[in-house]
Amino acid sequence: MPAPSSPPRASPPPDVEHALGPGERDVNLGDRVKAVPHKGVIKAHRIAVTGFGSASLSDAFFQKWGGGGEIAYQFTDPFALSLNYAYFHDQTTYNVNIAKQVLSSQLFVTRLHSVATADFQWTPVYGKFKLFNNIVYLDFYPFAGFGVAQGETNWSPAAEVGLGERVFLTDFLSVGLEAKYDFYVDQAANGPSVLQRVLLLNALVTIWFPNAPEGP
Repeated sequence: MPAPSSPPRASPPPDVEHALGPGERDVNLGDRVKAVPHKGVIKAHRIAVTGFGSASLSDAFFQKWGGGGEIAYQFTDPFALSLNYAYFHDQTTYNVNIAKQVLSSQLFVTRLHSVATADFQWTPVYGKFKLFNNIVYLDFYPFAGFGVAQGETNWSPAAEVGLGERVFLTDFLSVGLEAKYDFYVDQAANGPSVLQRVLLLNALVTIWFPNAPEGP
């Protein structure tokens, strides 16, 4: 018994064939077109040079103001290794006078002078928004690393962990913010060695080299 033949494939109406031209087909009747997402800024194999200003958020007695620089290499779009250095100036707050005069407290003074670290960065989150009819790209990245810190007495091992975000104004210029904790051990004059924990907020401006290639 012969196998039943498959029904013939429906042909597009003559008016559709005429509108598409000879040999073309309506995608609704044939192939489907898949959208390919466009990557806003390509960072892989690029060098990022950053300058930043820094301020402490967690020290009630000595407000820290500072700045520094960072250079980072992007192995891939998500992963990077950075080297950074920051210098700080300590400003005594009014709480020091209150502690000494009203509470009759003895303060063991420790000051953070500078920090140098090597950090590993991972960028798992990307986004974009519209600003003045332009598409602006941004990303968020956690980072962590080790290094050294210069405290009240000498240099000591340090570690840091934080979270940052970037907004790309162009493919070679970005601005951003970072919040991070720096940990180090310091010893005040005539005082004990204590693990210090400093919460810092950084404002960044970054230039990317070389120029990014065209995205896919």
